[in-house]
Amino acid sequence: MSWSVSAIGRAPAVAASIEKQFQSQAQYPCQEPEESIKQSSRQVLAQALAAQKPEMVVRVNAAGSMSSTNDSFDPKRAVVISNSLSVAVEVLYGFIE
Repeated sequence: MSWSVSAIGRAPAVAASIEKQFQSQAQYPCQEPEESIKQSSRQVLAQALAAQKPEMVVRVNAAGSMSSTNDSFDPKRAVVISNSLSVAVEVLYGFIE
């Protein structure tokens, strides 16, 4: 399972867009522990964007994925789960409108 959110613009508008994207994904929850990671990322992004001055232009990209495989050669490790997460909040100085 994988998920992603992204937006670019003034901090308040980006925060609203990112939250709307997370809300639209709520009908398709990820399996655990990926859903918990996704929700933690949602909170961190909201906090990071709230800390920006409203006039600042920011670019946000966040994505996560989880995969699981059966390790049939080692019965002690019947299922192997791996998670990947990338979160970036970049302030774009010198943005011209």
